[in-house]
Amino acid sequence: MAGVTITMEPLKPSNGSLIEGFAEDADLRGLMPGTLKSYRSNLNTLSTFLDSVGKGFPDVEQNTLRDMLRFVLARKVRPKTVRAYFSALSSMCDYLAYEGQIPANPVPAFRKRYLREYKKRRGEDDGARRLLSLEEVRLLIGSTLDLRNRSMMLVLAKTGVRREELVAINVDDVDFVAGSIRLKPHEKRTNNLVYFDDECAHALRSRLRARLQPLQ
Repeated sequence: MAGVTITMEPLKPSNGSLIEGFAEDADLRGLMPGTLKSYRSNLNTLSTFLDSVGKGFPDVEQNTLRDMLRFVLARKVRPKTVRAYFSALSSMCDYLAYEGQIPANPVPAFRKRYLREYKKRRGEDDGARRLLSLEEVRLLIGSTLDLRNRSMMLVLAKTGVRREELVAINVDDVDFVAGSIRLKPHEKRTNNLVYFDDECAHALRSRLRARLQPLQ
């Protein structure tokens, strides 16, 4: 009688272990502690919902996202907090996509379709330009994986340079020893020297190293 071969399916990682993996990755990327703490809290809340329906973060798709939005709205939180939940989720899905656990991040398209309209319905989007809060800046930078975009955002946030000033910066204008950037002359600026901190320096160095690597 022929033997019976039993194939065991590999165990799926728990949502908790995925959050820990994401946190380790975020720490390596230099995510600010305050942002990581906020992401952990929001992901743990979303994990509670996913556990209740027997799903994991890699199972997130459009129908699940709609259910998650209903779950968050039922908590009677502010629109800003709703967006924070899905910013954390988007960063998690970026991590999962990078690790090859999902084909692509489904959250950005969902946010564009649902959260923008949600904000408008509550009168928060009148088309006017406004300043971002410190927490919103942290969430924006923290959810950015691309080294180029992350370094640009940090320079804007840390130094207060204008967009056209940022575009005009050359490598030779950056002094890592002094922690400064010499800007091109601008009619609205009297001091052409701005300074950056260690986090910004780390992002700039990472971007420069990536540029110097030969194409594969």
